[in-house]
Amino acid sequence: MAHHSGEEDSIETRAKRLADLQRRVKFAQANQPHYITCRFLTDEAKKLNLWLFDPQTKRWFSPEEFYGLYSNYPQNDKIFQRVEIKNPIEGLQAGHQQLTSIQNRLESFGKKVIEYYFKK
Repeated sequence: MAHHSGEEDSIETRAKRLADLQRRVKFAQANQPHYITCRFLTDEAKKLNLWLFDPQTKRWFSPEEFYGLYSNYPQNDKIFQRVEIKNPIEGLQAGHQQLTSIQNRLESFGKKVIEYYFKK
């Protein structure tokens, strides 16, 4: 039982560190944009084993992939102001929810089509 408690503490500590990091990044993006560089974002993501998410394009990047793509961009590029450091599991969960929603709508539409033609 004590081992389980340690795991919960680890999860809670990790969640707190992520929330703190996200607050610091958002504050810096809004108030100190010169501080938010490609290297800063990728280093911070690596520290917590997280990925980078661009809400504008809805794309996810591993830290290494992001650095490879954007390290030569100008420091004031808008991507560095909008990208978020997040747990990639959130992206997997969101994708699963979207697939479930699409599947439900497709099944509903299929039933509607079958009922329409069955009644004719």
